[in-house]
Amino acid sequence: MRQNLPRETKVPSFAPLEADIERYGLADYLAELDDQGLCIIPLSRLQVGDDFVARATAALLGVAEKRTGARFDVNGSWSQPLDRKSERLATLMLTHLLHEDPVFEEIYVNPIRKTVMRHLLGDVHRMSTSNGWIKARTPDEHQGELTTGMHVDTTAPTPWPLRAPHVSNMNWILTDYDKENGAFAYVPESHLRGTPPTFPEAMNRAVPVEAPAGSLFFFHGATWHGAFRKQTEGLRMSIHGLCCQPHYIPQQDYRGHVDPAVFSRSRDPEYLRTLVREDDPWLKVSP
Repeated sequence: MRQNLPRETKVPSFAPLEADIERYGLADYLAELDDQGLCIIPLSRLQVGDDFVARATAALLGVAEKRTGARFDVNGSWSQPLDRKSERLATLMLTHLLHEDPVFEEIYVNPIRKTVMRHLLGDVHRMSTSNGWIKARTPDEHQGELTTGMHVDTTAPTPWPLRAPHVSNMNWILTDYDKENGAFAYVPESHLRGTPPTFPEAMNRAVPVEAPAGSLFFFHGATWHGAFRKQTEGLRMSIHGLCCQPHYIPQQDYRGHVDPAVFSRSRDPEYLRTLVREDDPWLKVSP
């Protein structure tokens, strides 16, 4: 995808996108993503070890326990009440995960993730969020089929571009997803509209993402989506990563806040520097 960038911008020296698509066998997944607005890639294709889900789960729960003081039971819930917003829907969001554990650094420079985001957003794109979600059984008091209402991740004025979206997102699931387990909900082909959801159509057409733990799915920034209520016991866990075009303001600011040691140990330091805007010519301080 051709991008309009400031002439001072250094375009990363990545392999040709088409070569990486072929190398990782992603052509069919990307075709589905372009057509349906979402695609699911199985763990076996994600270039991670067999222990990935266990490591990522332990890291996410470690962050949750450190930040809340509660203990988390993957087969139940948490040991003490959290903040009011989290308790209302039994859902905890954890932000800025990049700073927390090497496994998150690994996730955000994963070569499959990188290739799909290059396909969607171009070679130069930015990390907007590095978040995690932990969801317990939805309280009976909550009315409605969804706990996260149908929405889109794009907030720019319409019409939105189809082939070069302002933003796109990923969701790396750490527990099995199905509708009863509170899965991600989306409307196939809704990204083709280039508009926010319309109701009741969005609810009537919503379907769940159903996939085993370890799967990684991507969705277009204009895809209508939300999350079904969780009807089962135990925790539903996932790691998210919204990326945006260079002209878009990231939701979270990483430039200048990433420890140099993170770049030193990264499997893809050039890409990580691009993600966190360390290469942005407009942000350089004059001597």
